[in-house]
Amino acid sequence: MKLKTPILALTVVSAMSALGAVKTVTPVVSDLNMQRIEGHPGALLVSYTIDGVEGKLPSNAEVMITPMVHFGADSIELTPTTLAGRASYLAHKRNHNLPKGTDIIRVKGGTPVQREALVTWSDEMMQSELTFRATTIGCRCKCEDVTILPVRYAADFNPRQYELIIPRDQLAALEQNIQQVVKTRSVSKSAHVNYEVGSIKLLPDFEENPTELAAIMATIDSVRNDCDLTIDKVLIHGFASPEGTYRLNTRLSEGRTAALRNYVESRYNFGSKLTTVSTPEDWEGLRKWVENSSLHDKDAILRVINSNLAPDAKDEALQEKFPNAYKIMLWEVYPTLRRADYTIDYTVCNYTKPETIAQLLKDAPQKLSYEEVMLLARTYPVGSTERADLALRAARMFPDDERAQLAGAFVALERHDLDAAATMLDHADRSPLADYGRGVLSIYRNDKAGALSYLRKAAEAKIEGAAEALDYAEYMK
Repeated sequence: MKLKTPILALTVVSAMSALGAVKTVTPVVSDLNMQRIEGHPGALLVSYTIDGVEGKLPSNAEVMITPMVHFGADSIELTPTTLAGRASYLAHKRNHNLPKGTDIIRVKGGTPVQREALVTWSDEMMQSELTFRATTIGCRCKCEDVTILPVRYAADFNPRQYELIIPRDQLAALEQNIQQVVKTRSVSKSAHVNYEVGSIKLLPDFEENPTELAAIMATIDSVRNDCDLTIDKVLIHGFASPEGTYRLNTRLSEGRTAALRNYVESRYNFGSKLTTVSTPEDWEGLRKWVENSSLHDKDAILRVINSNLAPDAKDEALQEKFPNAYKIMLWEVYPTLRRADYTIDYTVCNYTKPETIAQLLKDAPQKLSYEEVMLLARTYPVGSTERADLALRAARMFPDDERAQLAGAFVALERHDLDAAATMLDHADRSPLADYGRGVLSIYRNDKAGALSYLRKAAEAKIEGAAEALDYAEYMK
């Protein structure tokens, strides 16, 4: 199979200086080409067209054109072609004195003559050059001039390497102004505050309550005492377990949640920022526990839990049908269902100083935004390891940020970490920038069809580097 030559270099024909009576004669050669023909060992196909001569060739003169293929320190001379005037042509035909294999053409009219030659391939021919030597012979069969024609052709058959162009400016354009970024965060935990049976009164010193309440306060203080953070909302969600009547559990969950809210409010005065919600019976928590348990009747128990029965009917059915399992649940899971989940929503201030961002990356990376990490990244030179490492770190820090995944994917592609690039691109959007990344990934995975499909869309959208990648993909096997 013939392969398209990847790199071409062609110069135009200029006048040749000769001597004596034929000094105005210049051979004209055009349409130079070299193609590699694969096989074992394969061949180099050389082709060119002889268009005749410029100027008038005397009847008894001739010009011999010898193609030469150069590669490395070696060269091969191919079969020469002689352009002869009328008398010279007839003399050669009569005397049969041309060297074996030499072709002779009478210079008459302007009909071009095409020539081809095959050369056995060797690996040294990866970079080859085609030139022509013109030997001018006068009327007394005397060599008057030997000249290398200025026309030449160079071919590089080395496998074409794809060089990734990262669309840095277009990626940066996706980022927001740091001052306009709103960084909302939250912390969620559970507390198991204990109450006397049937009571909704919070006793701070009852059983494990000192430890549980101290943990709630410590979590709130960790946010409240940080000058970089502003608390926006505190939510307390109280739960009761399914044993007992639904009416009683409703009263207990609502009352105990309100009691905990009052305790927290008395210490912080959150006002409207502190809200509550209650769930009378945590059937969802029970269902998850049973699913992961090794109870003998697990499937049947789950059918009751997932049924449309009223809460009290479900509880009665569990007690009657699965008495042994019910005792286990009462002992192992029901106490854990009686709890208060609390969530603190807060906002983090913005950072613009690279040195501050660098320190936070070490001490408190959860405070940073994607824009802030990339601000630090751009303090390092383009192409530097530090800048690339920060883009990859941002992709890990912000797995749900499509921009972070896209920028990280290009770094992974640049480092030929194709698995990482594929994972990041799976979390990127369907934008032309992402299509460019997926097209490059297809190139590296030798998927020509995929590369062309993605890169055509990216090139149409004028994504930097997409047109070059598309050009490469079109010549893939």
